[in-house]
Amino acid sequence: MAKATKKLISKGMKKKWYKIFAPDYLNNTFIGECFVDKQEKLINRTVTVNLNKITGNPRNMHINVKLVCNELKGKDGASTNLISYYMMPAAVKRLVRARKDRVDDSFVCSTMDNVLVRIKPLIITHNKVPEKKKTIIRKATRAILAEYFSKIDYKGWVMAVINKKAQSQIYEIVNRIVPVKVVEIREFGITKKKSASVIEKGGNFDLSPYQKKEKKSKKTEQKDSEKEE
Repeated sequence: MAKATKKLISKGMKKKWYKIFAPDYLNNTFIGECFVDKQEKLINRTVTVNLNKITGNPRNMHINVKLVCNELKGKDGASTNLISYYMMPAAVKRLVRARKDRVDDSFVCSTMDNVLVRIKPLIITHNKVPEKKKTIIRKATRAILAEYFSKIDYKGWVMAVINKKAQSQIYEIVNRIVPVKVVEIREFGITKKKSASVIEKGGNFDLSPYQKKEKKSKKTEQKDSEKEE
């Protein structure tokens, strides 16, 4: 009879739960756990969570964000960076109404720290508008965000969208072109140079006719008049 041979079974490393945290610019909020055998395997893992879970603001329940683990944190966790942001399709549908127009666009801007971001703004007008006006709205939005991007880093951009500062920048000017009801950033995400053939600079549209003119004080008006004399 043939003798039975003993098979050597290599014992694999035991897996455990490791904590995942939001980026420092989002207060390092605990967002979940990942089951892996080594802490190093957390790097480049992605996780999608509801923005409400990070900010604690119920108004963000219609938004999901995707984060990537980019740095180990302590002995049992990892920190992340936000790489994309998007509104849920159902939330977008609720914004669209009859007798109004929806203006969409998609373009790439570069932040002050040279991060390329593809942005998809969404604008809902109060009434139906001609195609020429829609084109002006798109050009104005691109110019506004290109100028805005040139002055902030990527972290600043993420916070500007979450805090609605970027949306208010667009609304302030676009509402002077056409009355608008909704201005949102429907989606944005970090993109690679290969997929960004054109980087928006905003130089082909003059925003000055639509920007607020600063009111001069009486003292500055007097000084200006004295110079003219």
